[in-house]
Amino acid sequence: MKTLTWAVVAVLGLLWTGFMGAAGQLSAWLAEVVAQVGWPQAMSQAGQWPVPAWLAAWLDPAWLQPLQALWAQAFDWLGSAWPAASGMAGTLLSWLVPVLWVVWGLGLAMLIALAALLHWLLARSRGLGVAAR
Repeated sequence: MKTLTWAVVAVLGLLWTGFMGAAGQLSAWLAEVVAQVGWPQAMSQAGQWPVPAWLAAWLDPAWLQPLQALWAQAFDWLGSAWPAASGMAGTLLSWLVPVLWVVWGLGLAMLIALAALLHWLLARSRGLGVAAR
């Protein structure tokens, strides 16, 4: 059971890492586009993010279209809800990738802590079963 717990955590960790890697590359690409053409024009291109080769090998690029559309809508909403963001877009987007990796680290740490807790609980329950006999 302990092995299964760690195997599930490993798979979830890989999925989490892949998702955050894709989000990081999307953010870096969007920051580059904003730096080149400005905020309003970049928002029209946000849904046209080229899928990285490492991700295309694992997923059908059609599966990423909803992520691209969501990202484009989020940045379009940000630009309309906070007009000052368009002037600071380059600065905001340059901070986004490091923030994403900090979130990745915190998420992975929580996942490992949960697995360690389950491991400890499984070991303790086995010890209680032996003591009851």
